[in-house]
Amino acid sequence: MLHVLLPLTLAFIHGRVETSAQVEADVSVVWSTVRNLAGWDQWQDSFSIAVEGGAEPAPAVEIRITAYFGFPWGTQETQERIYAVNDGLDSKAICWEVVSLVLGQIHVPAWLMLYSTERCIELTRSESGTLIANWIEYKGLLGPFLTLLTTRVVSRHFSMWNQALVRLHQTPSL
Repeated sequence: MLHVLLPLTLAFIHGRVETSAQVEADVSVVWSTVRNLAGWDQWQDSFSIAVEGGAEPAPAVEIRITAYFGFPWGTQETQERIYAVNDGLDSKAICWEVVSLVLGQIHVPAWLMLYSTERCIELTRSESGTLIANWIEYKGLLGPFLTLLTTRVVSRHFSMWNQALVRLHQTPSL
């Protein structure tokens, strides 16, 4: 029954958390950093990502994300699946969705928790470099509740991630 109800609710019940920033570097330079998912923990400390089999990011590749958000219970781990990689000339994006919440050795399917997510990092060429849009959208019955519950902490950590990317690509001033 849940398999029938969840898809119906996804179209109507959702919430989105989004942050953005401007990087003074070309979109192709920023993209090489963003696309190296396994290397994220070398330049920021909000997320670490393990890519299944060390594969290149591509649709259907599974990733395990550890979020260091300072939750009372510690880190949060999720198993996720990349569903889109756009490597255009002026815009680039990588998007994934939650497959399961990881609790030790137990994987709790997202559909069982009455929600799904879409997470994207979009880069767009701008006159002064690259515009970053970093967002997550919660869908399903728990979508609005998760949005309300997590907006503050997710916004803070997405912004910290954005600013770490800005600093990494900053041109040193003389």
